[in-house]
Amino acid sequence: LQKEYARQMLEWLRWFRETAPIANSKTFTTSVLKSEILYRGLVPKPNFLIKELQVEGSNHVGGKHFEYAGSIKNLSNQPTLLSEPLTINFRAQGKQHFSVDAEYLFSDEACQETYHITCSDLIAPPSQLGDASHLLVSLGQGDVDGHADISVVGDSIEGSIHVYHQDTALLISQLSNLAGGPEIQDLVNRQLATINSFNLRIDLSGTINAPEIRGETELGDTFDKAMVSAFAEKLQAERAVKQQAMLSRFNDELRKVKNEMAAKTESLSIAIGMQRSTIQNRQAKLPDLNRNSIR
Repeated sequence: LQKEYARQMLEWLRWFRETAPIANSKTFTTSVLKSEILYRGLVPKPNFLIKELQVEGSNHVGGKHFEYAGSIKNLSNQPTLLSEPLTINFRAQGKQHFSVDAEYLFSDEACQETYHITCSDLIAPPSQLGDASHLLVSLGQGDVDGHADISVVGDSIEGSIHVYHQDTALLISQLSNLAGGPEIQDLVNRQLATINSFNLRIDLSGTINAPEIRGETELGDTFDKAMVSAFAEKLQAERAVKQQAMLSRFNDELRKVKNEMAAKTESLSIAIGMQRSTIQNRQAKLPDLNRNSIR
């Protein structure tokens, strides 16, 4: 995902650099028809300078059509003689929402290019991340905002890109059995259902045609926390099932003991009753000693 965003941003940047009137030795040349004499105390100035120019037009980048408008300041055929940099402020109009603020500071050695690029209200189509054999994550359609700060000197590039996803859905479509299988997948998806936004940071270095891309995202921490929570919930559920099973077995054993005690108590009561009846019968058969003594 980080590489795709970096690719798109660099595609815009390459187009902009090729389109913008960057004052370099190949673009701005002058024919020297006569010798120039500089008097002491005079500051050399370019013989061609546009302080400000309003521009507008349309173009295609990445198969998408857009219209743009903006301004160019300090456009000269001898930019190294200027104390102020060449600046370009560019705004896309229509369905594409982005802007570019570029600054070019020239010296005899090189040109220092700086770009601040802002994109907003872009629609990110559904996509998938990962590998179906291990972990496959589906990313739903969402809104995307982003900005980039990039510096270019010659072919060298350095900078960072920040991307903000909003109103999007994360869902694990496939999770291998080694990672927990369908049961953990369902538990993790419950955790992910509460997340509808995330951020990406992409660092660029190397050259503009062969950049080195390093990405950072909070999705890793999000999935780690969701997995830990899912396994904890599973262990708690398994523990609860085991406790319930133990309690059920204990209640069964206790019920058996109570039934056995009740049966033994009933048998004992019957035996005692029989003994009492026998004693009473024997007592009834004994002679009445008191009556015989009176006679």
